[in-house]
Amino acid sequence: MIFTEATLIALQEKFVIGGLFFVRITAMLTTAPFFDNGAVKVQTRIALGVLLAMMMTTSFGEQQPTIHFDIIAIGIVVLKEIALGATIGYVMNLLIMASRFAGSLVDVELGFQTGAAFNLNIEASAILGELYALMTLMIFVMLNGHHALIETIFVSAKLIPLTEFSIPSDAIQGLIRTVSIMLMLGAKMGAPLLIALFITNLSLALMSRAAPQINVFQLSYNVKTMVGLLLLMLTVPLIGAVSRHGLEIFQQETLKVLMAIGQRG
Repeated sequence: MIFTEATLIALQEKFVIGGLFFVRITAMLTTAPFFDNGAVKVQTRIALGVLLAMMMTTSFGEQQPTIHFDIIAIGIVVLKEIALGATIGYVMNLLIMASRFAGSLVDVELGFQTGAAFNLNIEASAILGELYALMTLMIFVMLNGHHALIETIFVSAKLIPLTEFSIPSDAIQGLIRTVSIMLMLGAKMGAPLLIALFITNLSLALMSRAAPQINVFQLSYNVKTMVGLLLLMLTVPLIGAVSRHGLEIFQQETLKVLMAIGQRG
């Protein structure tokens, strides 16, 4: 079978469109929750990216503007696609960051990162921060958050053509709003333990004034650890409820940011 010049040009355009979609998808998978984990192999991400790129090219390839095979122009579009895909994954990953932030605050209050305070060369890991993040990630998978990610990247292909990109003020405000929501959700997750530990510290301070002979500094580590672990077991349902609510919020905020970026002037 001999391909005509028109057929070769059409195949070339399809290949360029599919390659640009592949760049957008892989950039998202690099920063998105669950897929950015080191347990997910690079080969798996590439295979998933190729499969999704083929599906997106089949579904939205006809709606994309004509892209000429020019190295400089394609290079600029590739940089745009990397930024767009990374932004989508980053916004969806903010909930995991909020969970890790909440756990890190509790870690500091419980004294689990005391070693890093005395020796800056120690890379102290946030124990409860990682626990909160893993719990949120588990809920993310249970609620089909990875499906929402794939749905979002398909929506982006419809809202934001390959050759068009702008960052209006609405998109910047949306990103700022999502970061503020992340801090608020992190405070909600860690608030019960932080308040309880503050009351514990206050009680120990009063005890030291009433009975100076008691070594409150040594006693505080045992008491705060016991109180923190007890409340941690009691507040696990709260973490699940906040995470579920946060997933809905961040999915909505991601769509709002995409709609703002896709606005035509």
